[in-house]
Amino acid sequence: MTNTQAILLDINSLLAGEWPQCLALLTYAYPLSNNDNKRPIEHTHLIGLLKKTSGSSNISKAIEAELEPVESLDGESYACLKFIDQLFDNYLKNNKLHSDIHPMLNHFRGESAIAMLQQTLPWHESTGLTAQFNNLYTNAIGWQPELGRAAERFYHQLQTIFNASSETSATPESTLDSFNVFFQKEQGRIQKLEKRLHDAELGALHAKHAQQLSARTLNQHMAGQQLPACITQFLQGPWRESMRLLIISDGKDSQNWQKILRLTETLIWSFQPINDDIDNHRQHIVNSISELAEQLHQTTIGLHHSTMLDEELGIVEKEHLKILKGEALEYQAFELIDNTDPLVSSQVSVSQNLIKQAAAYHEGQWFELQNSEGTTRIKLSLKITQAQQLLFTNFLGIKKAQHSFEEFAYMLSSKIAIPINSRDPFKATGEKIFNSLLERYTQQQQQAASDAAIEEEILRQQEITRQAAKDKALKEAKVFAEQQKAARIKAQQEQRAQAERLATEQHKKDVITQLAQLRVGAVVIFYNDANQGDQCKLAAIIQSSNEHIFVNRDGIKQHALNKQQLSAQLLNGTAKIIDPGSDFENTLEQVVNNLRTRK
Repeated sequence: MTNTQAILLDINSLLAGEWPQCLALLTYAYPLSNNDNKRPIEHTHLIGLLKKTSGSSNISKAIEAELEPVESLDGESYACLKFIDQLFDNYLKNNKLHSDIHPMLNHFRGESAIAMLQQTLPWHESTGLTAQFNNLYTNAIGWQPELGRAAERFYHQLQTIFNASSETSATPESTLDSFNVFFQKEQGRIQKLEKRLHDAELGALHAKHAQQLSARTLNQHMAGQQLPACITQFLQGPWRESMRLLIISDGKDSQNWQKILRLTETLIWSFQPINDDIDNHRQHIVNSISELAEQLHQTTIGLHHSTMLDEELGIVEKEHLKILKGEALEYQAFELIDNTDPLVSSQVSVSQNLIKQAAAYHEGQWFELQNSEGTTRIKLSLKITQAQQLLFTNFLGIKKAQHSFEEFAYMLSSKIAIPINSRDPFKATGEKIFNSLLERYTQQQQQAASDAAIEEEILRQQEITRQAAKDKALKEAKVFAEQQKAARIKAQQEQRAQAERLATEQHKKDVITQLAQLRVGAVVIFYNDANQGDQCKLAAIIQSSNEHIFVNRDGIKQHALNKQQLSAQLLNGTAKIIDPGSDFENTLEQVVNNLRTRK
């Protein structure tokens, strides 16, 4: 099994289908927990089982049910099958085809799993599966079972192709060919119906646009104004017809349309009450009246002429004449044209951005239309930009709706109409799963790294604590050893000092004893600073001064020391008694005793 720790995973390599990375991520995300030491089946046998279980809604369970008790999937195959199941489960949730078609899509599970076992992502172009998904999605997105027998026939023919794709002799190429033949036939039939519909509806779409725009324009100019009843009738009757005909002939972007808009504004303004607070207001109105009659006549007669129109223009001239004579006009309240329609009402204005969005959709775009009967799928079959009209058909090519850009923009903003994604989501679903798995893998790796760092830090802190304790123990042991050593040294020093004191005391006692025994004739060596000895003899002891007189070998006096001075030199080692001298009385007694013994 691929070691995920040894491979650096990145999304670009995964989406490119680099198999070592893909397999590393899959075996991480779908681990095989326990195979009980069973025998892994060979890929060729597994591929045969996948073809056999085509159409299953859970391919991994279906395969496991086909295995012998001693057989099992290997880790890589298990991960691939689990991924395919998740891919299709998510795909069917995101797929906008009718739910009745979803079971048929399970036929692709086996082919997708085989592609994975052959180390190829199922949405890769080389598999041919994406082309089949796109083909089916494009041609069946508008299908609904409520459309009757024709929809039922389409469903059964589609099911027949899927059943044929499950046969062992079928290949992805042959299945794709079958789909192409079937859909081309269906599209050819629908295109013929739509063409006849377009030809029949084209004039009606232009007429409806002209009718709506003329009504809306008049409502915008007349709203909030005061007008005599006869002028209201003229504006909403002959004048509106003139505007409608001009839109059809010249379009709303023409100079003539701009001219009639200015003329409409001036005509309505000319009938407003005189405002004395405005300088020369009456004079401006009088001046405009003289020009209006001719302009109105030219505009209306040029578009359509009738006896009734001449009468209506005469009524306008009579009302203008009242203004010129200074007579009061009889104003009367009026209703706007079809004011119950929010898209004609002067009080409703659809955002230009919304209108641009509605106009941006191309022919062939499908929408879900929410109405009292439920949800209906409609296709934008014809778009007439000049007339700003949209014609919608259903899956069978039958007309279902007709709306202006503004109407449809309003429906889009109100969520009455919802666009359906025109691209099959199979590939996007697979890539999204890869992104999700990689994100989860990355997060887990980061968490593992964080946990490892925390554990390492804990171990480091523990090691620091142990080392600190060890250092403290060593330091305390060292301090204790030093204290012991210092104690021993101190004891030794005290012992030496004690010994030295005892020796000194003993030396003193010895010196005192030696001094007490010192007699004339005693031999004492005196040392100079160079530690050179000079042997002297105690020549006399003067009792009165307690001085000891020492002479050298030649009998010359060398030292005269009292008892304390001699004691001090004996103590500090600058003098040393070699012979304490003889006691004369003891010596005489010994001689007498010796003589007696001889006798």
